[in-house]
Amino acid sequence: MSQSGFDFLYEWAGEGNVIMRGKAGTYQPLNDLISKSVLANINPVTIQACTDSDGKLWGLPFLNDLKYLAYNKRMLKEAGIDVSKMTNSWKDFTSMCEKVKQAGMVPITWANKEGYGCELWCLNNMYQYFDETQELIDFFVKGENFNDPRLKDAADKYKYLYKKGYLWPGGETADYASYYFPMFSSEKAAFIWMMNSKWYTVVRQGEIAEDNVGYMKLPLFGNARLANVMPTLDYVFAMAKWTKYPEETAKALSYFVNEKWMKRLFTGYNQTVAYKGLKVEDTSELTIPQKMFLEQKELTIIGYEAVKDTAMQYETFNRGLTQYSKDEITFEEFAQQLYVVTHQD
Repeated sequence: MSQSGFDFLYEWAGEGNVIMRGKAGTYQPLNDLISKSVLANINPVTIQACTDSDGKLWGLPFLNDLKYLAYNKRMLKEAGIDVSKMTNSWKDFTSMCEKVKQAGMVPITWANKEGYGCELWCLNNMYQYFDETQELIDFFVKGENFNDPRLKDAADKYKYLYKKGYLWPGGETADYASYYFPMFSSEKAAFIWMMNSKWYTVVRQGEIAEDNVGYMKLPLFGNARLANVMPTLDYVFAMAKWTKYPEETAKALSYFVNEKWMKRLFTGYNQTVAYKGLKVEDTSELTIPQKMFLEQKELTIIGYEAVKDTAMQYETFNRGLTQYSKDEITFEEFAQQLYVVTHQD
């Protein structure tokens, strides 16, 4: 439509993503462009993750990228674990990691390279310490006090995984793109913090056979209400500030999030979508994670979507937690780093 740049694009939901760039002038609010009837069909928590404190909606969600734990059935069996009796409790999860380690295998893929493992195994499990998604968002965006027992508990759990040697040692020096998912698909690690959009390439087109992969909810870090709700990383459409055709662009975006297209994305491409209450008559060809998704009555977001600024607060979180897990700084120093970067101009 436009001859002066893109009219819309897709990106991530969250304060440090679509909201931050919207406020900076890259996008325009959608409140008066997308009808309420269209928004009513979108998972509300995803709308929440695209709306700033002034009520401006900066993105139209279309994909809820479900997060869960995947595991290698063969490796767990060799470690003496009965997968039919597995739970995602912290005690059971760490017990399984110990058995895998004692069997001479790597429990969890990745560890501590530029903080990446910290994000997966700590920041993105922070939702479990809150009763409502907005509380998680406020915790990171307002940043009133990071010297908080909930954050310390999550940090200590990650530190425990690191200290016990449950994270892949090579992950401290290897690059993410070459090793994180391939470590699992090539059967070199028993557990992986998985996202549904990667399922197709990691499992279906990877080296690991589909029938050798099991799925479960993420390990329980916290015990608040959201602990039993599955989280997602949300992809959204954002409209360019400079488009000359806002009404036409809004019409196109609305079309791409209607039930027909959402069902096509779900059934044809193995994705988990933002359409609320999606009905699928034939579930025989769906993946197990997709079936898990359909069973959810409520979703929440991962911590990555809650941080205020992915270029600063997010990186400070990962770097500080890496240092904390190695005893290079105290938790209080880590919390202070987060506070400073959250409140800088």
